[in-house]
Amino acid sequence: MKLISAHRERIVDRERVFDIVRMLQFRYFELPADVFESKLPPACWEMLYLDQGEALLVSGEQSFPLKLGTLLVHRPGSAWHVTAEKQCAPNVLVIRFQCGSPAMELLKNKVWGLGDAELKILSEMMREGTPVAVAPVRTRKYGHVFRPGIGSAQMLKNQLEMLFIRLLRMQAVCEADSKLSSVQKERYESGIVQSMVRFIEQSDLSELSLERICQRFAFSRNHLGVMFKRTTGYGVMEYVRELKIAKAKSMIREGLCSYTEIAERLGYSSVHYFSKNFKKWTGTAPSEYAKSVKARI
Repeated sequence: MKLISAHRERIVDRERVFDIVRMLQFRYFELPADVFESKLPPACWEMLYLDQGEALLVSGEQSFPLKLGTLLVHRPGSAWHVTAEKQCAPNVLVIRFQCGSPAMELLKNKVWGLGDAELKILSEMMREGTPVAVAPVRTRKYGHVFRPGIGSAQMLKNQLEMLFIRLLRMQAVCEADSKLSSVQKERYESGIVQSMVRFIEQSDLSELSLERICQRFAFSRNHLGVMFKRTTGYGVMEYVRELKIAKAKSMIREGLCSYTEIAERLGYSSVHYFSKNFKKWTGTAPSEYAKSVKARI
């Protein structure tokens, strides 16, 4: 299935989708509750990420409501002003950079909601990018604000490029979803979920987490959870739990491992926690289950 539209195909270089030339600014601002204005210089792109509060950003005739966990990309030379919503002064991460990649046109002037994987990249960028998190907005200074360290600027450019690529992929999946018929969508989701099930069943259950599954398949928690439940009738971690219980029963019947070893292999924090969960979901304690198996022989 082709996920990228013809327009996107024309302007996206698949070998080097984004090539950020230079980081110009990386600052975290506590904005005032009243109006704040800014204008971008030529050849300077800007990304704003709302880390706290709500705000309304106006650029020309367009307005963009921003909520916690959303970001917006502005093209060079654009002017904008922002006001706080509900009288809650917002906190904003501002990144300015130079980039000549045509694919930037696909990101501009759109409010992007972020999933767990994208938020993780931003979190890593904030740890890498600034030694002092807060800068008073009225005394801000433009320029490099990087944590001293080998390759900090390069790390930030790479992470920002990764973030933008994930946004494009997210958009491509959403566009594909909207174009699919109900039957096609069901088949598509079924194929994805089957791959997820295989991944879960082949993974080390002691290390498996929802975050790891989301990262593996590049879906947000919400999107992955809805799709998985619609196809299987189970929540993702509910399915993992059922798999753990089935595996525990099998190991008890085999009689080769102690309950402590079973708990460790299945990722339970203690044998007590394992026994408690086993009884909760089967109605019987592990020792009682073992006795019932022997009684049937």
